[in-house]
Amino acid sequence: MVDKASIFRVPRLTIVDILENLTKYLNDDLSEPISEFLSKVGPNMEEGRYPILGDRAYAKVMSYDTMCREMCKIEAHDLYIDIQSTVVGAEGIDVFDRNMLSANTKNENEDVSFFDGNDVKPFASVTNATGHFTLLLPTDAHRPTEQCAGFSNHVKKFVIKIKVGELR
Repeated sequence: MVDKASIFRVPRLTIVDILENLTKYLNDDLSEPISEFLSKVGPNMEEGRYPILGDRAYAKVMSYDTMCREMCKIEAHDLYIDIQSTVVGAEGIDVFDRNMLSANTKNENEDVSFFDGNDVKPFASVTNATGHFTLLLPTDAHRPTEQCAGFSNHVKKFVIKIKVGELR
């Protein structure tokens, strides 16, 4: 069981950067396995879950149509840090201070909580385009799947999940 009090004392550190810099934020023992996964990422990659380093790190590849902001759900995770990037298209991600939101549902098996908060202003809004990533800590509630002007509504993306405590 994770001590939730310690998770939420972590300072906010949403990171937006280019993929070639990702390993700068990782512990040395994660850099190589994650780089190996990234070398296989492409538009034709099968959707699903990809093991990287046991329960310390894994990836999910998925595709979907983006939606207007009002239709998107705000979510956060307790056990894993998200590193989100697109392979095809782009999506908007709004980022919120989790402590400013009220959780309405939680799925502990999937490590996800959903929040009410369409009336709350995000502290950051990101366009997650191919070649870039957004790193989100458990303190960062986020609203992915948002449509981005100038991009197709269809997106294919991957999310690398890294167990809390595994970053530099």
